[in-house]
Amino acid sequence: MQPVRASLGLATVNWRVLGTAALWTLNGVGLAIIAVAFFAADVGFDWELYVEAGRRFQEGNLYDWGPQVSFRYSPVLAGLFAVIAPIGYVGWTALHFASLLTLPRRLALLCLASFPFWADIYNGNTMTFVVVSAVAGLRGNRLGAVIFITLAMLMPRPLMLPIAIYLLWRMREIIPIFAVVLIAHATAVVASGWGEAWIANLVTRGADDLGSRGDFGPSLLFGPWWYPVGLASALFLLVRRRFGLASLAASPYWLSHYFLVLVLEAVPSTGERREAAVNEHGAPP
Repeated sequence: MQPVRASLGLATVNWRVLGTAALWTLNGVGLAIIAVAFFAADVGFDWELYVEAGRRFQEGNLYDWGPQVSFRYSPVLAGLFAVIAPIGYVGWTALHFASLLTLPRRLALLCLASFPFWADIYNGNTMTFVVVSAVAGLRGNRLGAVIFITLAMLMPRPLMLPIAIYLLWRMREIIPIFAVVLIAHATAVVASGWGEAWIANLVTRGADDLGSRGDFGPSLLFGPWWYPVGLASALFLLVRRRFGLASLAASPYWLSHYFLVLVLEAVPSTGERREAAVNEHGAPP
């Protein structure tokens, strides 16, 4: 495909190159900001929230928090954090870097060079694991697909929905595994006694994230009205296998580490790999 060009007087503008340069410039600014933040402010806010959720899980008051901070993920995830909390923020950070070893070298380097990855490290969040498992699933790895879908159950975010739908559609052989995981998770949530509190908190806090501090998303302009527009856009982009853009379109709020899903734009899906093999050899591999 020829690059998009437009005449501007005597000059010819390559908009693709210009857009790429603008993105990397913004990425550089973000890296500079996050580098300062590492030295000027406390790190691991989200990690501390997860650790607190694990402590409250053990004490029996998981969703009884103040109005400013809350845990809106599955009580099963809180129980898991109660187990892994002893590794601390440093151990949690090490897991982020270790997960990159499962990526193709080009994608791992792309993550390391990206501002959203370092924002995820700074906050002690989980987006790196979401993206790494999504990459594995999109490249045809069943275990990676199951891990991604499990993460989508444990910590549902709108931006995870397009990839989950695509993986279940493209890899129908994992649907029975998905059903088992879904039933096991639902059973554990009901047994915990926090099912109703979790759903109520998930809906309330999800709405609170619209236009919240740190949000760069379309909710700043459209609020909850972005849902129908975003879902339609996500479906259109998903059909075109623009996985990173589809994920962002599905989310009415964007936090800095969410932009790591744009790495998925560089990942050929299982379907694309098979089609390339058919075009090259005349038969599926």
